[in-house]
Amino acid sequence: MVLEKQRASKNEKQKSRFVTWISRKSVKHKIWIGCVYLIICLIAVIFLVPLAWMISSSLKEESDIFKLPPEWIPKPFMFSNYPSVWQKINIPLLTKNTATITLLSMFGLLLSSSLVAYGFARIRFKGSNILFLILLATMMVPSQVTLIPRYIVFKNLHWLNTFKPLIVPNFFGSAFYIFLMRQFFLTIPFELDDAARIDGYGHFGIYSRIILPLSKPVLATAAIFTFMGE
Repeated sequence: MVLEKQRASKNEKQKSRFVTWISRKSVKHKIWIGCVYLIICLIAVIFLVPLAWMISSSLKEESDIFKLPPEWIPKPFMFSNYPSVWQKINIPLLTKNTATITLLSMFGLLLSSSLVAYGFARIRFKGSNILFLILLATMMVPSQVTLIPRYIVFKNLHWLNTFKPLIVPNFFGSAFYIFLMRQFFLTIPFELDDAARIDGYGHFGIYSRIILPLSKPVLATAAIFTFMGE
C-alpha cells in the first residue's frame, strides 16, 4: 500500500510538472506567434505606404503633390481629377491594347517555351546539352546590347509603330522560361512517356496529354511573370 501511494504521488507530481511545462510552452508559443504577426503587419503597412501616397496624390492639385513638407490628407479633396483623366485619355482603348498585347504575348511565350523545354527535357538527341548551354548563355547578354539590332530588324520588316514587335518575338520562346520549364519537366517520371508510347501516343500527344496537364504550376508561374512584365 505504501509503495502504491508513493507511485501515485510520483505520478501526480510528474503530471503536474508536465502540465506546467505545457502551459509555459503554450504561453511562449503564443507570444512568439504574436510577435511574428506584429512583424508581418508592420511589413504590410510599409508596403501599403506607396499605395496610400498614390491615392492621396490623385486627390490633390498638381501643385500640392510636390509640396514640402508633404501632406497626406488633401486640402481640398479634388475628386474632379478622375473625370478629368477619363476625358483627356482614352482609357478603354489603352486597356484594350494592353490586354491584347499581354494575352497574345502570354500565349506565344507559354506555347513556344514549353515546346522547346519539352524537347530538351524529354527527347534525347546528340548535342542537346551543348545547345542548352548556348541557350543559357543568351541569358547573360544584356538587353541593351540587342536593342539597336532589334530596332533595325523591326524597321526592315516595316513593323515600327505596330504591336508586332511586342508580340511576335514572344512566339520564339524565352531562355529563362525554357530553363524554368525544362527543370520542371525533368521532375515528371519518364515511365509516363513509356506508358503513353505503348498506348500509341507520339511526342505531341505526350506533350499535350501528359506533360502540360501535369505542369500547371510552372505554366501558371510563367504566365504571372509574363503578365507582370508586359
